[in-house]
Amino acid sequence: MALFGAPDVGFVLLGGRSLAGYLTEIADGQEIVLKETHGLGDTADQWAVVGTNGQVMSNVKLTAIYNSTDLITAVDVATTQELMYNLQGNTINEDFVGIDGVKGTVVRNGQKEEFHTVEIDFKAENAMDKGVVLAHLTARDDTFVATTTVDNSASSANGAVGYLGVSALTLGGYTNIIVKIRDSTDDISYADHITFAAVTAAPASERLTSTGTVNRYAHVTITWTGAGSGETCTFAVGMRRNHF
Repeated sequence: MALFGAPDVGFVLLGGRSLAGYLTEIADGQEIVLKETHGLGDTADQWAVVGTNGQVMSNVKLTAIYNSTDLITAVDVATTQELMYNLQGNTINEDFVGIDGVKGTVVRNGQKEEFHTVEIDFKAENAMDKGVVLAHLTARDDTFVATTTVDNSASSANGAVGYLGVSALTLGGYTNIIVKIRDSTDDISYADHITFAAVTAAPASERLTSTGTVNRYAHVTITWTGAGSGETCTFAVGMRRNHF
């Protein structure tokens, strides 16, 4: 069994902003919401599942060294943000987790003879998405064609959820970039499966869903719109296949 530690963290992106360098801890959890249904006279406890979002509440807690610029700028957003991370190496086909996070609480801790820390708790607007890394976090230019193919061994029938996080972008004269998740039955002929909105500036992030069949093979492509030079884009993509 492989063991993993802090050096193995591949990336942590919030709204596209890279936070891994500030974090000291990340903890995620899922809770099935249950309600007691037994009443007077019953001889055994009885429970039933209640709630929404697939009957599961999901949350992620980040603990970090307090930084008054980059970190707090990332956290101090009132709207839902995509939080996406990989804890087992910045490598394609490794485990990926994503939530569309609603900020719940932010607690700053000041301590004598210590760095200040901050704790941020996020609740998932939808269920937590656990899948694989399709594009690891790295810089790519217009010579990039496609990521290494991820082989799922078989197709799946119930759609997917895709996440895009863009931490840095230099267009160099180009108008925008368009990132796509594409799939294939034979690892030769590919078709668009999820197309993210055009990105014109970083940081940026998006969560999209699809329906129907997701073919066995998948990879990620990027299209640069227009013309330019000196371009570079640092981004990561994760995908969860729906198996229900």
